[in-house]
Amino acid sequence: MGLAAVGLTSAMAVPPAQASFCCEVRKTKDGFLALRSGPGTRFRLLAKVPSGEMVCFGSREDDAPDTGDWIEGWYTGTDGVRHNGWINGRFLLDECG
Repeated sequence: MGLAAVGLTSAMAVPPAQASFCCEVRKTKDGFLALRSGPGTRFRLLAKVPSGEMVCFGSREDDAPDTGDWIEGWYTGTDGVRHNGWINGRFLLDECG
């Protein structure tokens, strides 16, 4: 499960205790969920989160208004580096809401 990352400007090691909740990425046809620099596909790809991995969030209430299904959060790669960005919440497992 490699991590393909491009132009990571906000990567850092992070303790997992900061998350209010984490959700598993559902299986996608591409095998990953794009972590982007903003809430939409027009924003730069920061990292590819493999299906089955976890994406964490402070809380959904903290999200900016008018971002649709996009949620700001982070993914900690297998290298232990935290990658901050936006993901499309439709691709998280249903129990994450």
